[in-house]
Amino acid sequence: MNTRMKRLIMVVGAAVASLVLWIAAVPVGGVDLDVRQGEGIRTITPAMVVIACLAVGCAAWALMAVLERWTGRPAFIWTATAATVLAVSVLGPLGGIGAAAKLVLLAMHAVVAAILFVGLTRVARADRAEPARAGLQDGGTATG
Repeated sequence: MNTRMKRLIMVVGAAVASLVLWIAAVPVGGVDLDVRQGEGIRTITPAMVVIACLAVGCAAWALMAVLERWTGRPAFIWTATAATVLAVSVLGPLGGIGAAAKLVLLAMHAVVAAILFVGLTRVARADRAEPARAGLQDGGTATG
């Protein structure tokens, strides 16, 4: 499986996992996922969950691709950047109305972050190591 397909699976998987949490919390668990936005209140819908996850996942993928092309340590730089973005994004769920809403929103952020952190960094490491191993198996020399 090529790198693009692996990354697509990670991005879609993160969105699906977050949507599953939404389903478990809202229609099944009866939690109202309402957040304060400015002076108003916004209800988090399944479409909002999927769109936000796909947007974040695609941005994470794009950043990793750029870093792989232009830096020597893409996974390290990407992880540091992603951790910073996650820390800032956690402020959003704190605007949830009620403890249950806050916990569900934080869980959704954590699930998406875990999938993208692990998935995208593993794909970066695995794909960078494979050509070296393949060259050694063919009797060639590995180049860095």
